[in-house]
Amino acid sequence: MRDSLQSPQFEAAVRDYLLLLNRGYPEKRSRDLVADRYQLDKYQRSVLFRGVFSTKTNTARGRKRIDLPLDNSLPVSIDFLNLLLLLMNYLYGRHVYISTDGFARDDGENFTSFDNAHIFHGALGLLRESLPGMGFNGIRWFIDSKPTSKLPPWIVDSHLLQREITVENSEFIYREKIDRELIKVREGLIATADSVILDKTGQNTVDIGGYILRRRIQEGLLDISVVARRFS
Repeated sequence: MRDSLQSPQFEAAVRDYLLLLNRGYPEKRSRDLVADRYQLDKYQRSVLFRGVFSTKTNTARGRKRIDLPLDNSLPVSIDFLNLLLLLMNYLYGRHVYISTDGFARDDGENFTSFDNAHIFHGALGLLRESLPGMGFNGIRWFIDSKPTSKLPPWIVDSHLLQREITVENSEFIYREKIDRELIKVREGLIATADSVILDKTGQNTVDIGGYILRRRIQEGLLDISVVARRFS
């Protein structure tokens, strides 16, 4: 699949899709047109749809994004499932990449299995090991109280999570509409790769998942922005 993302076919699809976005054409119509024209497979479509944004959007999100580790300590509010599923998809051996806006994403929507407890605990372990070195002086975990039905209920179990990922100054917040709650946050940083939250938050943002993946995968992490920069 990685080879298909480095093919001339996919590169041409990125070029055309970015051109249409930058000219203001509707996203869905542009996506369908480009994907059908180049006969993209489901993995290529996923990365195109979730990984390529207009130059205007990339610039706006980039202005808010703060690099890790922090130079000055700040509190952070974390979109827990957004981050957890990225790391789980990585550990499952699925495809993770850096989008044109600089945030790490995955093609997890092509899969329905997230019930491997070993993978789950491995992802929590990555968080537990990595967070202390990022420079946060307080962490608020925003957790969906009613996650999608494809996720096992224990994935948001409060007792399990408090045991596994509690670091100094941690708080666990359960809500039904996590995106709305994070958009309302008015202090510290926001950690998510959710496009709606990134665009609507008034706070600066961090990419915890991308920081972890870059340190683990290093030179092997696919970066779609490298392709997009040739045409933007």
